[in-house]
Amino acid sequence: MREIALIAIAAATLLNSHFAHAQVASFDCGKARTAVEKRVCRNPSLGALDIRMATYYQILSDARPASEGMAYREFRDGLRAEQNRWQRQVRDACGEKTACLRDAYQERIDALRSLTRQVLTLVPGASAVTNEVWLDPRNTTFIIEGENIALSNGKSEHPVAAGSAAVRVSQLVGPMTSGMVNGTRGTAVFLSDDPGGSGTFYYVAVALPEGRGTNAIFLGDRIKPQSIEISQGKVTVSYLDRPQQATMAEKPSIEKVRHFTLIDGHLAESK
Repeated sequence: MREIALIAIAAATLLNSHFAHAQVASFDCGKARTAVEKRVCRNPSLGALDIRMATYYQILSDARPASEGMAYREFRDGLRAEQNRWQRQVRDACGEKTACLRDAYQERIDALRSLTRQVLTLVPGASAVTNEVWLDPRNTTFIIEGENIALSNGKSEHPVAAGSAAVRVSQLVGPMTSGMVNGTRGTAVFLSDDPGGSGTFYYVAVALPEGRGTNAIFLGDRIKPQSIEISQGKVTVSYLDRPQQATMAEKPSIEKVRHFTLIDGHLAESK
């Protein structure tokens, strides 16, 4: 593809319209016809991914070319054709398989995000995309135990397995804070993850720009988060835990403090 510059004057307005309102999906769920569309409408985490994907696609589709010409028309037509191909051959091929749909959406989001970075140019003086829009922990995809978990308004709910009545619930809990983590702007958060069994597991993670989140690092089972700070490029968390030999019936009472930092976008524990 030949190099081309697109000007996104209305990008901030578009992003605000999607993230500020509690949409279930990017399309009207009342008119959902296919099994895939119905599955997306029933699953908040898939709906959040669908909205994010549609936002990037619409920004690229609606952006005004820096100069009219064949290169832009080829780009626009190619974008539309690739989107249609992805819907038919990748997304729709998943049927009602939630994990397959989640992976398909995440791969498409990554591809559109990469394309946006390559060709998009914000006009000086035009509406800028604010940190509050791009850095929204409530609508971020984190990685918990190797699985992409897309939050919608701070929460994700989906069956632990196909056909299972048990529901896995992952959500933001406790305080959060924003700052520079080893040179990268982010918001440090606590996450709880209830996989449908007896435990509620707690993690720390960092929300990054553009709806991306880091891997989540395990803190403990049924602990009590206390505080989270960003200072000198590191994330510091404190929480109450139990003595090593205590049962889960005992209330958390021992304070623990741990430190974390970002290394090439990956969250790691530090001293």
